[in-house]
Amino acid sequence: MLHGVPGVAADVLAKFVAPGARFAPHYYVDSNGAIFQLIDEQYAAWHAGFATLDKVWFNINRSSVGIALERPALWPEAIAAYPDAQTFALRWLLQQLDRRYQLAPDAVVLWSSLAGNDRQTLDGLPLESIAEVLAYR
Repeated sequence: MLHGVPGVAADVLAKFVAPGARFAPHYYVDSNGAIFQLIDEQYAAWHAGFATLDKVWFNINRSSVGIALERPALWPEAIAAYPDAQTFALRWLLQQLDRRYQLAPDAVVLWSSLAGNDRQTLDGLPLESIAEVLAYR
């Protein structure tokens, strides 16, 4: 599950790891391509919440790995393309996850496709490039 999180990386990371944090993904990828693992994949991270499918509620946090991507601190006024370093790091991380979990090509889900409220935070994400990681084994 990909999330776009506006803000300076150091500030965002501090919020994720603060006691009582209400949102924290498993991984955070900053604009320079640094990958931070915040929560071990064997544990649910509170990043996606609950959803319904055929009137049955399920906890998405327990069945997904959350990856947050740094976005410009002044979003939405400052929409910027994803830097190559960040895209490269995200592709590498997805390759590692694919090796562990044998992900389907459609396994990458944008949080905005479920929530519908942060669509622009992932504008500019090269989805085709990312999907290639899982399409070719």
